[in-house]
Amino acid sequence: MNGISIKGIVIAVLAVIAGDIIGGIAVGIVLSIATWPSKIDPMGTEVLFLGAIVGTITTIIGGYIAASIAKTCYYKNAAILGGVGAILGILMAGEYPLWFNVICFLSVFPAALLGGHLAKSSGKNITSPSFN
Repeated sequence: MNGISIKGIVIAVLAVIAGDIIGGIAVGIVLSIATWPSKIDPMGTEVLFLGAIVGTITTIIGGYIAASIAKTCYYKNAAILGGVGAILGILMAGEYPLWFNVICFLSVFPAALLGGHLAKSSGKNITSPSFN
């Protein structure tokens, strides 16, 4: 497990989950205010679409956190975070429509790797032995 930071990945997963919860609440509040007095459907297209955007942003942040804490093998640590996100997405897929699951599954790895790239290019010039 050369270059893998379990601590960084665990912290990043927890940050993504917390961000998704907070982001989901924020989306619900904003849509409730915007559509008041009518009710919003929590499984409606607009709610799920905004949720996918929030999830992608939190995954980018999570990839950044995992890679930054690791301080080496940036992309490897970010990719592992993406893998954990994909597994969690598959476990929860039954609750959501197919289009939502496909968008989220296809975006999780690029988003996590983007976060790893941002961490790597943030001025920390630490070399790693492989898959940096």
